[in-house]
Amino acid sequence: MVISWTEYYSDNQMKILFINRYFYNAGGAEVHFFNLRELLKANGYLVIDFSMRDPRNFDSPFKDYFIDHINFGGNESIVERGVHLLYNIEAKNKLEQLIKKEKPDIAHLHNWCYHLSPSILRALQKYEIPTVQTLHDAKLICPNQTLYRNGEICEKCKKHKYYQTIFNKCVRNRVFPSLGVSIEQYWYRFYLRFIKDIDAYISPSHFLINKCKEWGIKKRIYHLPNYVDLEEYQPSYENGGYILFVGNVDHYKGIMTLIEAIKDLPEVRLLIVGSGRLNSEIENLGLTNIEILGYRPHNDVVNILRAARFTVVPSECYDNFPFAVLESMAMGKPVIGSNLGGIPETIDDGNTGYIFKNKDSSQLKEIIKKLYYNEELIEKLGRNARRVVEEKYSKETYLEKLLQIYDSLLNEN
Repeated sequence: MVISWTEYYSDNQMKILFINRYFYNAGGAEVHFFNLRELLKANGYLVIDFSMRDPRNFDSPFKDYFIDHINFGGNESIVERGVHLLYNIEAKNKLEQLIKKEKPDIAHLHNWCYHLSPSILRALQKYEIPTVQTLHDAKLICPNQTLYRNGEICEKCKKHKYYQTIFNKCVRNRVFPSLGVSIEQYWYRFYLRFIKDIDAYISPSHFLINKCKEWGIKKRIYHLPNYVDLEEYQPSYENGGYILFVGNVDHYKGIMTLIEAIKDLPEVRLLIVGSGRLNSEIENLGLTNIEILGYRPHNDVVNILRAARFTVVPSECYDNFPFAVLESMAMGKPVIGSNLGGIPETIDDGNTGYIFKNKDSSQLKEIIKKLYYNEELIEKLGRNARRVVEEKYSKETYLEKLLQIYDSLLNEN
């Protein structure tokens, strides 16, 4: 007999252990993490936090169980870093204490690698807690989690050939950091053979599911696209005098391709929200139609987006499911995106935005010119985008499907 545990727990308050290495908005994965955390709490579920201490953290009633802050770029010795990376005793012990105190019914993992280490999986096994993990990136199959190195897509680690990470210096173009993540990836595979593995995964994109299968991952992976809270995004169809890029200012995000596309379009103003290695290089170009705003709090980003004509997501890596795309569509803005990763799954070419060939600045330039000067087309595509988000990416749709996954895992256990 299949029981709907989420309905059973409606009166008893299901306890969900929520695990992520950062407890502040470090990126799109954390935005999703905190949005989902609040959504579950608003629907009567008790969310139990487990993370790492950091001055930037949001408050949590479970913060006393968080592990001490770890900075892999700090003053720790190589041995200390290795211990933290492969088996963090503190993380295991504190998670056990939290489990014994709160007795969670299910665990939902997000980004836990590096700081929390696989030791936490041993604690979950010990107390027989059903476990699911959302795949926010390609860490499951790629040591540096991006399938990208030295300006190019890289799949040399396919079929678990993680030693390629060392030969190709995939992390910061240095041998020792690359050696570290290569050892880490082999350790994960070895270690997970002898302990309870994660019961199932959740992927926002079909693309990542297919890549995992190519790499030989046989574990069940549910497809569940991310969502936005539509109440936070009141659509605006009055466009200001700029287009928008939101994200890491780095080569793999395609920012230089975007700049190449608009450098000869002085009337097209580009706002860049984010920081990264290329900030100074872009500023030194002296282009008067580009303004770098740097990091901005999420509320500021939403307000900047409200007045944009459209956004551009020119990624040159396999972006899984960029939150910037959903945010833009929810605000009623078209999106121009590259043809990589999960981006084409979210943009309906010619209906909610446009897809261009990655790194093709000439094609991107023509699409920008076509859209920038056509107010009627911008509004048409923007309204279509908002409607698609309402139909496919609402919080209600997401929560219903997530609870079905929880039910399935609880029944199996």
